Amino acid sequence: SSSGARAAAASSSSGARAAAAASSSARAAAIQTALSAPPRTGEDAEVVVQVPVQATVDRTGQYTTALPGTVVTRTFALVGTPAGWRIDGLEPGILVSRYDFGSTFRGLPLYFADPTGTYLVPEIRWFPVAGSTTTPSQLLSSLIDGPADWLRPAVTTGIPPRTKPTVNSVKIEDGVATVDLTSQARGADARQRLVLKAQLERTLAGLGPADNPVTSVVVTVERQKFELQPAGNAVTARADTDASRAVLRPPPQVDPQPVVLDSRGAIARLSGRTVTPVAGLGALAIPGAVEPATDAAGQAYAVLVDGRRRLVFAVPGGRAIPLIAGRDLVAPSFDPFGWVWTAQRSAGTDVLAARPEAGHRFVGAPWLAGYQVLSLRISREGARAVLVARRRDGRPAVFVAGVVRTSQGVPIELTQPMVLLADADEAIAAAWVDATHVVVLARRPGGPVQPWICEVGGEQHGTLPVQAVTITAGNSETDLYVQTPAGTVRGRLGSGWSDVPGVRWPAMPG
Repeated sequence: SSSGARAAAASSSSGARAAAAASSSARAAAIQTALSAPPRTGEDAEVVVQVPVQATVDRTGQYTTALPGTVVTRTFALVGTPAGWRIDGLEPGILVSRYDFGSTFRGLPLYFADPTGTYLVPEIRWFPVAGSTTTPSQLLSSLIDGPADWLRPAVTTGIPPRTKPTVNSVKIEDGVATVDLTSQARGADARQRLVLKAQLERTLAGLGPADNPVTSVVVTVERQKFELQPAGNAVTARADTDASRAVLRPPPQVDPQPVVLDSRGAIARLSGRTVTPVAGLGALAIPGAVEPATDAAGQAYAVLVDGRRRLVFAVPGGRAIPLIAGRDLVAPSFDPFGWVWTAQRSAGTDVLAARPEAGHRFVGAPWLAGYQVLSLRISREGARAVLVARRRDGRPAVFVAGVVRTSQGVPIELTQPMVLLADADEAIAAAWVDATHVVVLARRPGGPVQPWICEVGGEQHGTLPVQAVTITAGNSETDLYVQTPAGTVRGRLGSGWSDVPGVRWPAMPG
């Protein structure tokens, strides 16, 4: 620059459109000194700011956690004026401190459909709070742009290709959101229209004034009426359901009573400190059984036996059915379509899913090459999976991937995943907490092993430290159970952990 006034600052960061900017006092003082002399009018200078990045948020609101050590450099061009230095040029994007991010941005879910048309699948996006009057239009634009790359192959949308929002595309009045789309929306068939209706109603629900939030949605096409609901309920979103069956519902909650193995090795349910054996499951009371699991309805169960070499399935009153054979299988996880999942610790490029009437399938996950799988859990609507793995060099990895299925719910592959807790020094296990959060038992730099609550597509925070080898969650971050290295089950109780005697291997349904 003509003045030679160039300064560089380092600062702690956080976030989104992305990162933070609070420089050390010494370097901040250096910048102030360099620019303190009154400038000549037209004189130029620049300030270079280097910022360690916690995360970025792109134009569609997608939050991406940065890899450890990521630094962004931004240059601010200055020009001298009679009133002093003024910014004359900026690079795209803004820097936001980690402390300001939560108060200036808001995470909101977009909703897409699973391929069977049964469930809505949420994806969190972040939008500036200061622009809250434009948030509905931003949500609509992001919904039309479609899901993130990691989720896209696992979900569907009711929005026809090339459909766009019109100018002033969302208007909210008296609890009704009117959404106006371009003419391409008229190409939606009856099934797509039902999916679109469910997506918009769920995505826009609750927006608007606090005393009169959105409770219904009307869609128009270039200001003309657009019918979303087929007459006479002749079509449902899922071809093999009758018209009276509910479709496209949000991910369900689970029964917060975990399944366990009691002191006799029988499968039981735990309510507080009360242990109740599940009737009719004597077929699974197999010596050496570990890692019990159940589906959300409590109608199917599984355990690992023979030193984790076989996964065995049964329904109450039925016989034990061997479903999967392998080596060092991880804890089973049921999805809502009747498939029970596991993986061999040395998974190669596949994980495993099975149903009694269909046998087992190898579900492709080529990105797992070179990893050992420690934990695999399927989300409650079946469209996502959280995995904990370990690289050959011992470094941990926590992934969330989409589950690609046929329209009948048959799993095909796991999508290229997104990464959680990129800075973890150790990761042991993970479980779903609710539709948008997972809990990861992990250790991050400078801290102990503890459960970390991770928003999928958002931020993370720690909970009470505990030494454990497994973790499971009900429907909130305080509804947690672990098993310690000594085999003791502990549950969250108020501000601490409490022992639950006489049981082992707690697992929530799913």
